Amino acid sequence: MRDVRFFGDVDWLENGGVFIGKAYSKEEEKEYPTLKSSYQVFRVFQVDDKGPYASLCQINVDNWRSIYENLGSDLNDPYQCILDLVECYGTYTFSDCSYSRQYPNSLSDYSISLSDLLNWMCNIGLESYAAKYISKIAYERYKKIWFHDHITVSRLNCTKEAYREYVKECEEWNSIPDSFAEYVEDNGFYGGELWVCYDEFLDVEYMDSSFMQSILNKAEWKAYEIDVKNMEVA
Repeated sequence: MRDVRFFGDVDWLENGGVFIGKAYSKEEEKEYPTLKSSYQVFRVFQVDDKGPYASLCQINVDNWRSIYENLGSDLNDPYQCILDLVECYGTYTFSDCSYSRQYPNSLSDYSISLSDLLNWMCNIGLESYAAKYISKIAYERYKKIWFHDHITVSRLNCTKEAYREYVKECEEWNSIPDSFAEYVEDNGFYGGELWVCYDEFLDVEYMDSSFMQSILNKAEWKAYEIDVKNMEVA
């Protein structure tokens, strides 16, 4: 996507948003003038706790002029015209696709993990937006590496046994127990050891470019570099 305009909340992951950009480069448009009216629309949205959901479609702005007129859109602003069109008809109307399926048939087909979502965005030129959340992906990968390096099967089993005892105590006191993940976050694994918190991770591991390069792919690395630059400016 090129010359992208974003419509939505700054926290687009939580509240959704629409990204609209030119589908082809200026060189391609110069060689084939009819391509100038082609735009890509990338939509991220939340409708329940199973999201995020995302879709991508391509729209030829010239093909829908009569619809824009009926919607009262600003015909001199193709971005606004396309936004009005998508808000009225959704993206499904325009043969959109999910991350894993070219022709999704139900809402569940649009469901996507945060990692896949950011990868998809980086691959279509939206890495500057993906940068806002790339640290969360890096943190989850760091935790998996830490777990692999520090927790044996025996230690994990001891942690699970301690958790079962904790659940019994909660039942005796008629209180609702935390989930196993919540219990580990509060108490650590058996012996009390646990990965560093997110804020400490941002100060140390996240600033280690060699470590980050080892856990991020090329698309994610672009977003990471943008995020680090933004942090330095701030």
